[in-house]
Amino acid sequence: MKEDVKELGELVIFCGKAGSVINAIMADGKVGVSDIPKLLGLIPYFPSAFSGLEKVPAELKDLDGPEALYLIGLFMAEFKLSSQEAEEKVSQILKGLVELYKFFGGLKGL
Repeated sequence: MKEDVKELGELVIFCGKAGSVINAIMADGKVGVSDIPKLLGLIPYFPSAFSGLEKVPAELKDLDGPEALYLIGLFMAEFKLSSQEAEEKVSQILKGLVELYKFFGGLKGL
């Protein structure tokens, strides 16, 4: 993984996985015990997504065009999406992360 956005890439993939799980759980309109295995499927992604979380604000703040394209390619490969679909999803995830970090005071000046 490209070192400049390693932690951000792992978090973006985790967000995509979490979104997929939430969509699968809500497909029948209710949350039940039968959905626990779906949630447990996220566990393997926790260590990589959250171990370098303190580096994510700097990676977000310094994100440039080639790095954004790298993240889109990463997402395309992981989720088997077209470039346009991956770009839309990554853009939504990045915007959400920026808003979360702004809310918690982690990204001053964004």
